[in-house]
Amino acid sequence: MRLRTVLAVTSSLLMAGCSLSESPPRSGSPGAAVSQLQDVQACSTAFSLPAGWRVQPLGEERWMLHGTGARPLQVTLQCRTLSLDGPADPVLEPVLGPLDTAAMNAKRIYWGTPTEPLHQAVAIERRWMEGSEVQEAVELPRMVDDPAGAPHALLMLRWDEADASHIQQREALIASLTQSLEASGAAKDTTGTAP
Repeated sequence: MRLRTVLAVTSSLLMAGCSLSESPPRSGSPGAAVSQLQDVQACSTAFSLPAGWRVQPLGEERWMLHGTGARPLQVTLQCRTLSLDGPADPVLEPVLGPLDTAAMNAKRIYWGTPTEPLHQAVAIERRWMEGSEVQEAVELPRMVDDPAGAPHALLMLRWDEADASHIQQREALIASLTQSLEASGAAKDTTGTAP
C-alpha cells in the first residue's frame, strides 16, 4: 500500500512539472531536524527542502510545500515569469490576501547570506501591526543562463512569529534554500564558466 502511495504521489508531481529526489545527508546542516534534504525541480530551477517536508500539486505550475510537526508551515510555490511588483502585487492576493496598508507594514528583506548577494532570495515581508502573523513572498533568483521570460519560483507563506515551531521550520527552509542556491552558484559563476 505504501509503495502505491509513493508511486501515485511521484507520478502526480512529475505530471505537474515538479520532481523530487532524496539527496544524501549533508554535513553541517543547521538544526537537528535537517538530516536529509529533499530536492525539488520546478519553475526552471532546483532547490532543496528540509527533511520531512512534502510537496502537494495544486494545479498547473503551483504546489503546496508542507513543513513538519504539529503545526506544519505551509508554503505555496508558484511559477511566474514577471517579478513581484511590490507588496500589493495582485498575484499575492489569492494566497496571502490583499495588503491592508492601515494595519500592515511591508518591507523588502533577503533570504540568504549577505556575503553571497547573487545567491540571495529577495522577499517582501508583510507584517500585521497587531498580532503575530507574518506574510512573506520570496522570489528565488533566476539562473544565469535562463532565457528571458523563463519562469522562476515564487514562494508565499504565512507564519506565526510567536510559534517556535514555525520559526524553526522557516529557518530550516531558508537554510536549505540558501545551500541549494550557493551550490548551484558554485557550479558556475556569472559568466557561465566553472570557478
